[in-house]
This record gives sequence, structure tokens and C-alpha cells, in this order.
Amino acid sequence: MIATEYPLEYDPSDPSANIPYYPVLTDDSQKRYKMYLEEANKYGNIVLCGRLAEFKYYNMDVCIEHALQKFEEIKERLK
Repeated sequence: MIATEYPLEYDPSDPSANIPYYPVLTDDSQKRYKMYLEEANKYGNIVLCGRLAEFKYYNMDVCIEHALQKFEEIKERLK
């Protein structure tokens, strides 16, 4: 699954411009995420990293730090 964000200027009077740009945690969205995660885990060589892949909100500094940590984990696995 590939997801792309298209940010719009926030306008509370326009429902199409009133879309959050981060994962919205609902029961349905969490069930769907778990389904995709279980499917990805079957392959063993897929790494989920980032806001969309992990279905979490990250500030960019935390996101970059997290990506570097994932890289180190992958590097260790490949040794």
C-alpha cells in the first residue's frame, strides 16, 4: 500500500480542506493497520518506517532519529 499526503490550507468551513495530515486513530483504522502489519510481517524483509508506514504521528526530528535507528537495526541484521 502506498499513501501520499496532499496538504491543503486549513479552512474549517471547507470539509475537503479540513483533513488532518496525520494518522487518525479510530477503531477501524487501527484494525486496518494491524491487518496490513500482519501481512507485511509475513515477508520478513519489509521494514515499516515513518508516519504513514507505522501509522503514528512523528515530528520530523523524531522521524529522522527513528529512521536512523531502523537503519542501524537493519545493518546489524545484515551482518
